[in-house]
Amino acid sequence: MSTAKIIKFERQDTPPAEVKRMDSGFIQIPNDVFRTAKRVLKGNDYKVACEVMDKTYGYNKTEDDMTIQQIADGLGIDRGNVSRAYNRLVKMGVIYSRKGKFGFITGFNPVEKWACEINTTVSNSHGKNNTTVSKQHASPCQINTHNIQLPKDINIYSSTQDENADAENQTFAIADAMATESAGEDADCSTHLPEGKKSKQAADNRKRFEAIAGEFNRVFADCQGVRKVNLAATQTNAKRMRLIPKAWAIAKQRIAAWADDNGLIEGETPSGKHCVEWFGLYFEQCRQDPFITGEGGRSKGHENWKPGFEYLLRAEVMEARVLEGA
Repeated sequence: MSTAKIIKFERQDTPPAEVKRMDSGFIQIPNDVFRTAKRVLKGNDYKVACEVMDKTYGYNKTEDDMTIQQIADGLGIDRGNVSRAYNRLVKMGVIYSRKGKFGFITGFNPVEKWACEINTTVSNSHGKNNTTVSKQHASPCQINTHNIQLPKDINIYSSTQDENADAENQTFAIADAMATESAGEDADCSTHLPEGKKSKQAADNRKRFEAIAGEFNRVFADCQGVRKVNLAATQTNAKRMRLIPKAWAIAKQRIAAWADDNGLIEGETPSGKHCVEWFGLYFEQCRQDPFITGEGGRSKGHENWKPGFEYLLRAEVMEARVLEGA
């Protein structure tokens, strides 16, 4: 009698195709943030906000250390436009920003803190030039403000006990000398003007100073290595206002590069508002310099020196940083 060998074959069922989870590959954005952003933000402001959403909520984070260049690369638009939009979002309270290891640690503020209408009261004026804070398209020798003759031996430090005060006095003395040299050449110089126009220029100068000081204090709010501006310090601020005409002239030249072929900046006529935005960008760039913040240390004998508003608005400092890319 023959026997049969029974062979058992294992059942090989085809496993079902893996279905992609709904929470995989999707950005989970808080409803109030997204709905409010798409309703109140326009143009580059909205694009930059979306990129911040991508870099934060897109990686299940509430904030991220990002640079302006990274945002520009992600959006495929010019860095200068990104910088201005980012600055506006900070001023509107849409996003918060503080210095990080690589750039700015950025995240969204609660929607109830957003203030999407900003009115900056400054005089409307603009000039022509081919450079911005972030890009220098023109040679420094082509820029009128670069050709001002400055004292050759300028030392921001002092051998006295109060080196910060001495540095300020030297700065103001230089500003006075420059104003005297350029009398009649600079539209912002009040020399030989009727009393009525002098009064208006003084009022405009104060408005500009207060707007620029506001940007300065905002950018350096949490920086212990930089002295802030106290608007109640009337005597000191009277000296600081001597620096405004030259600094404002440089800003007017810079914003000209933001204009399109029709001479408009994002649909608006270039104005003092854009100059104030430029100062915000300038201060943000200075904020990333360890020399300014003190994070790079001070030389022996100058450990207590702190740069301030008057240092960053010195004409030769602005020219070196803006025109020459120092």
